[in-house]
Amino acid sequence: MYLYIYMVSKNISLKPEAYERLLSLKEAEESFSDEILRLTGRKTMIGLKECFGLWKDISEKDIKTMEAAIITSKSSKTSDIAKKWKS
Repeated sequence: MYLYIYMVSKNISLKPEAYERLLSLKEAEESFSDEILRLTGRKTMIGLKECFGLWKDISEKDIKTMEAAIITSKSSKTSDIAKKWKS
């Protein structure tokens, strides 16, 4: 008995930075195809109802910290915020 598995593949071109990002997110024993399917299979938008109650247990201290971060981010330039996210 012979078993023949035919797998279709497509070549794609990535910029080096895109490849490095993809590589950094790849889990051990996971192919790039598996990774892309995993990353793109997630829900990216959730309904508002699913957010209700998420912050019910946040302390007053955490609320103040978040408020300070929001005020700081509003006064920062977009480029400054982008630099923080990159690091």
